Amino acid sequence: SEHKRRHKLKFLGRKMDRLGMLARHIKDPVRTGSRLRSTNAGADLPLKGKTMFITGASRGIGLAIALRAARDGANVAIAAKTVQEHPKLPGTIYSAAKEVEEAGGKSLALHCDVRFEDVVAECVEKTVERFGGIDILINNASAINLSSTERLDMKRYDLMHSINTRGTFLCSKLCAPYLRKSANPHILNLSPPLNMVILDM
Repeated sequence: SEHKRRHKLKFLGRKMDRLGMLARHIKDPVRTGSRLRSTNAGADLPLKGKTMFITGASRGIGLAIALRAARDGANVAIAAKTVQEHPKLPGTIYSAAKEVEEAGGKSLALHCDVRFEDVVAECVEKTVERFGGIDILINNASAINLSSTERLDMKRYDLMHSINTRGTFLCSKLCAPYLRKSANPHILNLSPPLNMVILDM
């Protein structure tokens, strides 16, 4: 529902603010009690100039993250599958990239399916070539099917795990060498929304 969608975006906003706060402590952090103070002159725009690789960012939560980062002046790699408008699901990697640019960031549209190693590797390399590195990886691409155990077929089960588990591991593995070179690297893993109500068998 629209109410649940707004709630998720509000929750995401708090997560992004937390990520921004962490990004402030890139240079000479000073600890005062339980608080951290940064001497970084760009603390008011903690993601400015940082490069984010976001999977599943053509719409939804991934796009919301991209636009929030863009307002700080971040470089955003939009890594997603959608290249043509879907009749029921608005947004493509190109429309998302345009929105990022309009919000104040720099963008790179990447046709990426996280199930395939060669595709992800090429997208990571293009990101590094364009922006010089990767500072933050957002593993946002996901798939979910809430069918009961007996009703869920193995094709859909395999699809979920190839994206949610294997895709997350693959992107993290391939981005890791560049994240290690960043002054303040982060990986943020998101999962599909789960309803804990017991389904009828």
